[in-house]
Amino acid sequence: MTLIDWFRPRWRHSNANVRLKAVEVVSNQQVLAALALDDPNNGVRREAAAKLSDLTMLHNVALNAHDELIRLEVVRRITDQSVLKQVLQRDRDPVVRRVAAGRLLDPRLVLELVANDEQKVRDVAYKYVEYQDVIRDLARGHADVGVRSLAADLLTDEKDLLEISLRDANGEVRGVAARKIHNQDALRELVLTDEDASVRRSAIPQLTDQATVAMAIRKEPDSWYREHLIDYLTDEAVLFSLACEDPSEIVARSAFTRLRDPVVVSSAL
Repeated sequence: MTLIDWFRPRWRHSNANVRLKAVEVVSNQQVLAALALDDPNNGVRREAAAKLSDLTMLHNVALNAHDELIRLEVVRRITDQSVLKQVLQRDRDPVVRRVAAGRLLDPRLVLELVANDEQKVRDVAYKYVEYQDVIRDLARGHADVGVRSLAADLLTDEKDLLEISLRDANGEVRGVAARKIHNQDALRELVLTDEDASVRRSAIPQLTDQATVAMAIRKEPDSWYREHLIDYLTDEAVLFSLACEDPSEIVARSAFTRLRDPVVVSSAL
């Protein structure tokens, strides 16, 4: 205790325990907000934040507190949509942004704001999967690739996914849609004709037609991708052919290791 402590209010005392005790009886919202924002002691900051009830003060702390735990506690009590939007756009902590996103009521706004954030924030979007009309609109026409990609991942209608997988100008978006479709004709078209290798890789796991998989392997110029496609082959005759004839040693070896019929294996040696 210093001499000056005799002339200060107890919530400004140099001893944190004294300040913490003083906060229990402080009701002045400006004082509580100041403590929540700037007190050097974590316990004092948390106790002051917990006692805040004035909305203006709450909003100020949510937007300006240096302590992410204080911001997190306060954001959980905020319902003002404009403030939550600001937190989601500005806060540097992903957990705080995630909580703010989960309290927003406008699904379109949430999807637009979280689409290009990190995964733990982006995952909030799945809370809004029931809003398929909004999601469809974003997937079909939003200017931002990240928003279209997230929307495609949330789509549930096969017809919408087919349209996006075949028509979107961006390979990332087409690839997201391709992973979710099961129409074999569309998958065949993507695997055999899409210019983007990532789209072709996204479509192949859903293909059931071994002839198409084999065709895709034979026409694919990228040997790494051809090796990847072999994981989806079970036809022994096709595997044998690749093991014996493919010009890429890597692809031939990969095909050989997939052979299961002992007779075929011995013939390939």
